[in-house]
Amino acid sequence: MGMGTTVYERQVEYLELKPELFDSYLDFVEKTLKSIYTNRIKFSLRSTYGDKPALSLVIGVGDSEVEVLVVADRNPSYRVVALFGSQAFSLLNNIVQTIEGINLLYSETEGRGVVYFVFVPKMKITPPKYESLAYKIFGRFLFGNLVFLFAFSLIIFSIFWFIFKEWTPVALVLFQVPILLIAHKILEYSLGDWVLSPSNRHVYLVGIKVPLERYNELLTKFFYPKRFEFKRKIYEETIRTGVEPSESYIRELLAEYGLPLEDVSIVIKSIDVYGMVKKVFSRMNLPVPRIIVSNIILPNAAATGVLHSFCGLLITTGLLTKLDEEEIEAVLAHEASHIRYRDPLILFILSSIEYLTRIAIVYTFWHVFITVPFLELIYLYFSITLLFFVSKFVEARADIDAAVALRKSQKLASALKKIGSRRILREMKSGRLSAWLMWDNHPPITFRIELLKRIGIESVGNPWTYAMKECLKDFARAFSRSYL
Repeated sequence: MGMGTTVYERQVEYLELKPELFDSYLDFVEKTLKSIYTNRIKFSLRSTYGDKPALSLVIGVGDSEVEVLVVADRNPSYRVVALFGSQAFSLLNNIVQTIEGINLLYSETEGRGVVYFVFVPKMKITPPKYESLAYKIFGRFLFGNLVFLFAFSLIIFSIFWFIFKEWTPVALVLFQVPILLIAHKILEYSLGDWVLSPSNRHVYLVGIKVPLERYNELLTKFFYPKRFEFKRKIYEETIRTGVEPSESYIRELLAEYGLPLEDVSIVIKSIDVYGMVKKVFSRMNLPVPRIIVSNIILPNAAATGVLHSFCGLLITTGLLTKLDEEEIEAVLAHEASHIRYRDPLILFILSSIEYLTRIAIVYTFWHVFITVPFLELIYLYFSITLLFFVSKFVEARADIDAAVALRKSQKLASALKKIGSRRILREMKSGRLSAWLMWDNHPPITFRIELLKRIGIESVGNPWTYAMKECLKDFARAFSRSYL
């Protein structure tokens, strides 16, 4: 990326295009820019740049004009040049932000809105767990406004203080031990829609893709109000035939409901999730965990449990729709590494040490904290920041361990690009140093991708040592770029 006074150009690293998508990508960019800038587009031309398909535009506002070049490639690129005019530079910045938004949207949708109907044969078709009261209550504390979590923690602390007095900090830590042991059950109850087994191993996904301009209308008028009725018919057809539903059947069903079929594409997947988990965990010398599938669009996976025989693995349907099978296996290996090294226990011990140490210091030097304004808040910030920084070593080690065990480092890097495009864009704007200092267990995603690309070229040795060394080196580089 280069930034001069009138030129901005960048390659979009988080977006990877197959050659057959080059034209549809440019169609999407052109259509979206024209819908945003309408009569301000003075010139538009489809051509080639080098040997790659390209789109050229000139956009004008008042006395100012900006030239735009977008090139479709494996990683597309674009250049925006302020030609002349008093508003040219501000127009350039506006167009850059717009193109970034378009690229992000395309990376997540390929220019089309998608509705997925997901089910597991021989298991109940129920509303997704996120529509249940239990999830809404649980989600309010874990995923909602932090005010609710803070209020809840104050209530718990007050109850413990009433019972245990000065021993409250120790009691709070010990109270979490049984929770840690049954974490997989809590995960299943709060977020799980289905639990897979050797006899129920497949997850079926039927995706209906429509143009984005029609997506909201179809979603509100048909897909949302009819979702369970439509899904039940697909499910019953699958049970009746014993095979995954055909595209012709889905089109007949859409026609039965009076939906227009032009420019509609259908994706049908049957994924042996249980078999994939068994394969990956066997490679990592682990027993098969309790496999919990959560029917939410967010692409994610999570592992919990202290004992290898009592562990849970959560997989969202968003992950299954977003990644190919090798990428899914690479993500599963990352989660298997957490179980292999008992990372939930490690993180519990680290957070408990931080908490008890902080309380002890505040109790011991309370007179200093009272005397110096905001000292307690400053100490709290640095203490928790250090905790999250150290926990980043754990995530980096899981990446390395998974890449070495499966020999699919590039597939894990590819998966991170697909599910982390928004975070990649945020890191590009705010810088890598701020990502290192965030209250987040994960290292900067751009660092993780770069590290995975090097594995196979460099000798790794001990995953823990390699992870800590690489994390510290990259943090030092990010710090020096920002302040030195």
